[in-house]
Amino acid sequence: MVENEFTKALDLVDAGKIYDDATSNRSGERTRVLSWLSALINAFVDIAKDPYITRLNVNAYTYNITAYLLRMGKGENTFYFLNQPIMKDIAQAVLKTRGKYGVDQHLTQSQRENAAIEEVIKKYDPNSSESKAFKAVMRDNYAKSI
Repeated sequence: MVENEFTKALDLVDAGKIYDDATSNRSGERTRVLSWLSALINAFVDIAKDPYITRLNVNAYTYNITAYLLRMGKGENTFYFLNQPIMKDIAQAVLKTRGKYGVDQHLTQSQRENAAIEEVIKKYDPNSSESKAFKAVMRDNYAKSI
């Protein structure tokens, strides 16, 4: 990750952590990062028997961010983040664009995903003020990193 104010504030810089953040679970005990990643893999191996991982909103769209946040030591907070209504809606909307039927085949996959995400953002922020602010921050940070 590029080390800037945003990544420092969220503590998303060090991927070499052995333990998660002490504040990432309710008991205050620290858990090994590899234990979290192992549990994530085991959940997908046992998905036919107990699909609890899908109820935590871990799917084909959110798997990478889940693994990333766990690797960054966010532990239990990762699943609180993924279970926010907007995250669930975005994941569902994007997954619907990945089929062959019922989608606009004239658009690329990334164009369909971006359109789906924009629709969800409009639902939560009709004026798009947050979206514009986020894009401006990302544009500024990208320009600084070049």
